[in-house]
Amino acid sequence: MALQSSRFGGRTGSSSASISPGGKRFEFDQIPDIRAGSDDGHGEEDERDSERIAWAIYNWDSQDDVLRRWMRQIEENVRMLAGQQWSVFNPRMGRFVDVTQWMTAEEKKWRQRPVFNRLLSWFIITHARMTENPPILTFIPGPDREDALLAATEDIIFKTKWREAKMPEVWDRASAWLIPAGTVYLQSTIDLTKGEFIKFEGQAQPSDLEGLAPEQIDQVQNAPDGLVGFDEEGKLQFDEDGRLLDPSQAHAERKGDLAVEVLNPVQVRGEWGPNVWHDKSWHMVRSFLTTAEIFEMFEIKIQGEESPAHGGGGGSTSGVAERLTYGSGHFGAADPSVFGADFSQDVNIPEPTVEVFTMWHRPAPFAGMQESPDEPGGRLLICTRKRVLHDSTRPVRYPNTSPIRRFEFIRLPGRPSGGTTPQESMNFPQRVFNKVAALIIEHTNLCANPIKLIDAQSGIEEKQITNRPGLNLSVNRRDRIPPFEWVVPPPLSQDAYRTLEFMRQEIDETGNLSGTEGEAPTEDASGELVKELRFNSDRFLGPTMRRAAEEFARMAEDWEALFPVIYDEEQILSYAGADNVARTIVVFPEMFQEGSVNVVADVESMLPEGRGQKQKNITALYVAGLFGPPGTPEAVSTFFELSQFPHLGRAGKFGGIHRITADRENGQLLQGMPAQEIPVFEWYNDLVHLLSHEEFMSAPEFLKLDPIIQGQFAMHRQMHILNITLKTQGSAPADMEGGTAGQNQFSGNADPAGGGAAGSPEGAPQSVPNVPPGSDVRNPEGVAVAPGAAGQ
Repeated sequence: MALQSSRFGGRTGSSSASISPGGKRFEFDQIPDIRAGSDDGHGEEDERDSERIAWAIYNWDSQDDVLRRWMRQIEENVRMLAGQQWSVFNPRMGRFVDVTQWMTAEEKKWRQRPVFNRLLSWFIITHARMTENPPILTFIPGPDREDALLAATEDIIFKTKWREAKMPEVWDRASAWLIPAGTVYLQSTIDLTKGEFIKFEGQAQPSDLEGLAPEQIDQVQNAPDGLVGFDEEGKLQFDEDGRLLDPSQAHAERKGDLAVEVLNPVQVRGEWGPNVWHDKSWHMVRSFLTTAEIFEMFEIKIQGEESPAHGGGGGSTSGVAERLTYGSGHFGAADPSVFGADFSQDVNIPEPTVEVFTMWHRPAPFAGMQESPDEPGGRLLICTRKRVLHDSTRPVRYPNTSPIRRFEFIRLPGRPSGGTTPQESMNFPQRVFNKVAALIIEHTNLCANPIKLIDAQSGIEEKQITNRPGLNLSVNRRDRIPPFEWVVPPPLSQDAYRTLEFMRQEIDETGNLSGTEGEAPTEDASGELVKELRFNSDRFLGPTMRRAAEEFARMAEDWEALFPVIYDEEQILSYAGADNVARTIVVFPEMFQEGSVNVVADVESMLPEGRGQKQKNITALYVAGLFGPPGTPEAVSTFFELSQFPHLGRAGKFGGIHRITADRENGQLLQGMPAQEIPVFEWYNDLVHLLSHEEFMSAPEFLKLDPIIQGQFAMHRQMHILNITLKTQGSAPADMEGGTAGQNQFSGNADPAGGGAAGSPEGAPQSVPNVPPGSDVRNPEGVAVAPGAAGQ
């Protein structure tokens, strides 16, 4: 078995054998086969479904005991951040309870339970540092030209999909889980509610005509262009009178598009052991879905399988998962005036849910999960505790076990379940901080409202003693016995304040908050000192963010595996470049076939660095001349591109309004406008126009344009060169037929492919007016463009 494990993934000493809840051990050759006829995962139920469920559920439930304390720690961390810091877990009751539940009504009137939530400040600052520099995916091509073209294409596709999948928002939510839990998961999927609509239309096949009336068959065979529409079941569409419906009325469904889901750590488990996440034999996700959601996805009606929160069966850790997923959020938990049992009760989910388990298994030499050139291998099994919903091989040849990626805050040896978080060590000092603060507040209240001693024979009643100024009381004074006196409480020990400060420092040091206060460390701190302090502070998150970058690169590999599903036919994508010129690229399914090209996903640095510090570093490089002589167009352009000043990148472009006009001309030419229809006025700054045009014409995208469009760019560029020549000679451009004074225009529709100008003999040289005789004007393909006489 060790040898076979090594063959299928390079892992040794690991076995996929497991024991069912009933005690049966599933050896590698006894794991139930994939359902027969399950190419789409919806095979018929059979007698081995119970074994499939037992195999999947045991893999999940077998880790309950070892993960229970870890899951409760995560729930405690979340409650602490929300301000429920006086709650403790009660094993007998099986939930967190607030200590105020055991206070008497009289005690609650004076007992203090404040929450000074320093953990929330740590969370906000750490979250800001994690999301300060979102990752950017780029691709490194292989040695071939095809590799370079695919790398350029995937740069565009991934950046487009990155925005469409709302990855900045996804990472924002993921890092919010990563901080208190130490682990978070991102799952890449195809969302069938997204993407363009696809109509069910096409040519009718002979099998589609079976069972139709002769007149209906005639309608299908005589349909315009042979196109007919189909319904959602793939049948031809006819109205009530038997007339063939127009293809425009065909059933349409969304094609689906890429989506990324954030999974909290208690939802996901993997094969137990020291193997890294992406190399484990199996991954599992536990979700809580309503019966309506299950029917929508699988067209299966589920009854009588309510989750544990509603009295149904389930593992012993289901309550933690449901509280974290559907909890009330502990609103108002930081307000001591609203503490009570209502913030500690188990969650009350409005609608019953069902536990659904999704199990991904990597390719293996058993149970029909072998990988082959035609099959991705592995397994995707989806089930409840009583019913199999889906069972098939993996739908996509993922490079790793599943499309689920794990991000970890801190890795500790001996914790194979995932990462940990500094908050685990910060909860205790936070609790002590609140306890000492409670004593200080109670002592302050006692000093402000001290205990009163009243002589019972003085005739004073307790309600007569108030703090009203000028209060007059008639009393019976006995010798050496005061009728009334205050009991002064003893002074509070300074140890309380020292303990409070010590706990505050412990929280700041453990959470690495030093240097993030926004204040100078000394009265006369140098800028270099402040920068070094910030660098040391950011170093705290360096390993976390470097691991995140590596995991995002693996996510890019998952996306590459999913792209053939999205781009299953030739598609044209449009995008805008840095010059705001609309561009298009053609995407072919063959581009993503395994082994056809060699490109590697690369994630640019995610290390936390403030925008101000980043711009300061870029400014120093600019002044040092590393981008070129300061003030030159190249240096200024590079400076604004790297520093990413909001709105200044466009304003800082060399040429001002002339550059904007030139970029607009690039867009017009790119959209097919002939060069002779774009005016070139004598008051234009031709040098700026040439800089914009030649910059675009030097880009790799230009080489992929139609040769006709390339020729129009070359002709327009030549017009600016002519304009410069005429200005240098001191002569104004001549008036031309169809043009205006001071405007150069080409006549005729040029055909750079060698077809000649419109109205000229086939293959005749193109006529380029206003170009001095003898000039050698050529388009990018090397075809000569013969100049004509000025004014022609």
